[in-house]
This record gives sequence, C-alpha cells and structure tokens, in this order.
Amino acid sequence: MGGDGGLKTASVLLSVCASATRHRLNPCAYLRDVLDQLAGRFAGDDTGDLLPDAWASRHAQINENESVQAQAKQLGSSTDGYI
Repeated sequence: MGGDGGLKTASVLLSVCASATRHRLNPCAYLRDVLDQLAGRFAGDDTGDLLPDAWASRHAQINENESVQAQAKQLGSSTDGYI
C-alpha cells in the first residue's frame, strides 16, 4: 500500500518550513509569498532573495518602514494640523 512518490516532495517542503521556522518566520506566510514571487519569475532568475534569511531581512525593513509611516501618520492626525 502507498508509495514513496510523495516522500521527496514532503521532505523538501518540511525542510523549507523548518528553515523558515529557524529564521523565526511564519512558514505559511513565507511559503505563500515565495510561491507568489516565483510565479512571476523566469527560469534561471536569481532566487537568492527568496531564501529565508534574505527574505526575513527584506521584510524586516518593510515592516520597519511601515511602522515609521504609521507612527508619522498617527502623530500627524493627533496634532490637529500642527507639525
């Protein structure tokens, strides 16, 4: 019963999830974003930016920028037009 046809796929998926977890990423969010980005790339394109460490760095910068923008917006709205 059964076969080992899916074992290689499962082991790759588990390895990617473990690597994402090791970099303190949400594996589901990481995989969703990486798969979305892969769909828009051509064969042979560099994918180094999709590795968990590079992805985490890039998204930390994005989150930091969004946080700064949100704080600026909050400060702007709380000053009633005064800067």
